[in-house]
Amino acid sequence: MVKPLLSVFSLIIGLTGCNTSSPSKQDQVDTLSLCEKVEALINSAPSGFEPLKGAQTSTPFLTSWQAKAHLVGKQCQISNYSTGSTGYHCEQNFSSENLASHVFDTSKHLVESCLSTEWKAVKKKNTLQFSKAAQSPTLSLSKHDTFDKNKPWQVKLEISQ
Repeated sequence: MVKPLLSVFSLIIGLTGCNTSSPSKQDQVDTLSLCEKVEALINSAPSGFEPLKGAQTSTPFLTSWQAKAHLVGKQCQISNYSTGSTGYHCEQNFSSENLASHVFDTSKHLVESCLSTEWKAVKKKNTLQFSKAAQSPTLSLSKHDTFDKNKPWQVKLEISQ
């Protein structure tokens, strides 16, 4: 477990301060295992996910960046919220509840297998919230219905400090 952690920390140190997605740095992130991506995201939460920010997109109401690491779907973002906190979030919509449930269950097992036993999960309705300690990031995984008529089910993963 020490070698993967060292490679994750090396990646984080190597990416710190990089706000654009260069192909070589993106390739480094792409070669990480899913658990290494989870670890990198959790470890970079206190810095506002700085090492994993890609291209910036801004609106008058929100500043966000494309994320370099994707856990659910391929449209993950890092956003600055009006509360002053920064969060990582991914979501993917599905046409059937069965498919959404399958992706949710697979994601749940992945997250559980990547987190140490210090992390505890609390289930609230259709959301699982993983936390370790008061000062650590929180990881939330949810499955819920949406207003999209073609793909009315969504699986969402969020990491916030």
